[in-house]
Amino acid sequence: MVFEGTARDEAASADPVYLRLSGNDRQLWGETVATFSGRSANASVSVTRQAP
Repeated sequence: MVFEGTARDEAASADPVYLRLSGNDRQLWGETVATFSGRSANASVSVTRQAP
């Protein structure tokens, strides 16, 4: 699964951000490096399936 989005700074400049998620049938995870406010920063995400 791949998420796409943008990171915006105070001047409304937008940089693309791509995040590829890996995982199993219960959880997905991923990390990326993007530019936030003119500097590189790490970002991570985790998505967990909850029982109904």
